[in-house]
Amino acid sequence: MSVILGSGEHRYRVVDNWAKLPDGWQLTDVASVAVDSRDRIYVFNRGAHPMVVLDRDGNFLRSWGEGAVLPRSSLLKKLECCADHLIPPRKADVSVIDT
Repeated sequence: MSVILGSGEHRYRVVDNWAKLPDGWQLTDVASVAVDSRDRIYVFNRGAHPMVVLDRDGNFLRSWGEGAVLPRSSLLKKLECCADHLIPPRKADVSVIDT
């Protein structure tokens, strides 16, 4: 039996193990999720791989932010407002910066 969360028009079915991450990876304390117009899912979490990008079927596409101190509040605003155009801002040393 599947679990349904939410109410009214906003009801969602829980799909266990939907995210197909590389071996040994896990999502830790997910803080935000955004979906772009191509149904890519951007998952911001507080684990070893802060930004994980999945396709609509949960297949791993890429990650970024490893080893960086990510600007949580501004990153979340970018995810909420413009996931369609999400390109992480970078400095020459390839660390994510707050803009």
